[in-house]
Amino acid sequence: MQNIIVIIFWLLFVMAFCGTLLRSAANFALGSTENWVVSDGLYDEPVFTQFVGAVYWSVVTVTTVGYGDIT
Repeated sequence: MQNIIVIIFWLLFVMAFCGTLLRSAANFALGSTENWVVSDGLYDEPVFTQFVGAVYWSVVTVTTVGYGDIT
């Protein structure tokens, strides 16, 4: 049971880390209209909402579920 808890903790940590990196990468290109924050319509949203979007993207990408639910 302890191993499962450790694995879940590390998965959550990695997801948050990837989301933070993705969100931070968008800061370097905010003057451009070609970044994911602008294209997803999250530019005027709070940073937490942008972070949740980044974590979602990283989880979907890492688990290779696909983007079929994004219209």
